[in-house]
Amino acid sequence: ISFTADVWSTDKLNSYLVMMAHWIRHESGNAPCSSQLTMKAALIAFHYLPSSHMGEELAKAILHLIDRAEIPVDKVCF
Repeated sequence: ISFTADVWSTDKLNSYLVMMAHWIRHESGNAPCSSQLTMKAALIAFHYLPSSHMGEELAKAILHLIDRAEIPVDKVCF
């Protein structure tokens, strides 16, 4: 699973984090050589950041959101 994320602030300086997950799904067909690879993506979170969105705080938020989405840690590359 690959992740993309973006952080921004509103005019009132409220910070938000959006996270997307991207992966390739292998689907096997019944006939020989009929397997198919399909690109998939899902919105993981649109999350309010109550504190700093720098370094350690941002890392904590990202790990929390991955855990909340019930994505197995062995599927995530750090």
